[in-house]
Amino acid sequence: MLLKYYNLFNHFNKLDETVKMVCTSVYNTTKQVYHKPEHLISFSEGRYRRLYKSWGSLGIFEHKTNEITPLIYGMINYNIEKIDSSLRSAYSVQSSLVVNPIEKYASQTLKEKYLPKLYSGEHIGCFGLTEPNAGSDPASMTTRAVLHKDYYIVNGSKIWITNSPIADIFVIWCKDESNKIIGLVTERDNSIDTPAIQDKLSLLASPTGYIHMDNLKVPVSNKLNVNGLKGPFNCLNKARYGISWGVNGAMEDIINTTMKYTSERIQFSAPIHSFQLVQNDIVKCIEMYNNSLNNSFLSLQCIHTFDDLEKNIALLSYLKRVNCENALNVSRLCRDILGGNGISNSYGVMRHLLNLETVNTYEGTRNIHNLIISRELFGTNPFQV
Repeated sequence: MLLKYYNLFNHFNKLDETVKMVCTSVYNTTKQVYHKPEHLISFSEGRYRRLYKSWGSLGIFEHKTNEITPLIYGMINYNIEKIDSSLRSAYSVQSSLVVNPIEKYASQTLKEKYLPKLYSGEHIGCFGLTEPNAGSDPASMTTRAVLHKDYYIVNGSKIWITNSPIADIFVIWCKDESNKIIGLVTERDNSIDTPAIQDKLSLLASPTGYIHMDNLKVPVSNKLNVNGLKGPFNCLNKARYGISWGVNGAMEDIINTTMKYTSERIQFSAPIHSFQLVQNDIVKCIEMYNNSLNNSFLSLQCIHTFDDLEKNIALLSYLKRVNCENALNVSRLCRDILGGNGISNSYGVMRHLLNLETVNTYEGTRNIHNLIISRELFGTNPFQV
């Protein structure tokens, strides 16, 4: 039984054939690379690089040339996260956090140097913003770039960086000598050390690590043409929008799994979906799924192009906060419905739940997004103490 029948507002039926074709291609291609058994999805560099190249062949990293609209972008994220949040994170980093700032802020020379291999997926990028003591408060970063002749010397560390252990290209945010936040693009060399974080319990299908920079030399010409937090926040806006769509895909897979399980699991001489308590929980899950799906599709009334993201900051925070919260609640309810089997790898619900704990945290926790929404509502700065 497919959850599309529980899309009560028929959003999917209204998609045009181009969008449907993109959705099918992205889902099938991703699933083919990260093949069964689905419940054993784990990181493998060879498979991960094949996935990037397969996405590159679909053209989904090159948004302008291939006319990827906010709707198509949302549905790409939806169909990837239906398989695993790690893989949607992988797509999000490359498209929103690496390709996006180079397209927006880099010189033509840098674009020609880096974008072709990022578009094709031959090169994998990462986004260095968060630090051990600068997570929700990126303005307190301590990574420094000191100008020397025609290059910067960069020292500092970043943490919780998706792709860093295997990245070819690094977008690094740091402070210059005047304490101004700048963005630099560089390639891997001996001055960069990127150990993986080994003990994480979530997003196991993508690599996460540090970026340690010890007198890293970056040419001045590799500086992005943007100052302050506008640069990284512009990237995060696009990524958050993708997240708000992606978690809907995770919910679809979780509820599909649960519907199938409850029809096959016999207790008290009947399938457990025949009992009112189970029915009640499933209806709650479908309610939250439809709520989030409506949020995403209604956002298209405000976000016609990616340029509109910057004008709708509070909306993005609302989407990210509410949709992630709904996805977590759905995963917890469904895990409970599956009983002991809910914690088994064989069903994937716990895998989604653990992934969604991370998705709910990165790029703005629930409380941080509440503060952003409050700033819009009350016209004051709630980040000041």
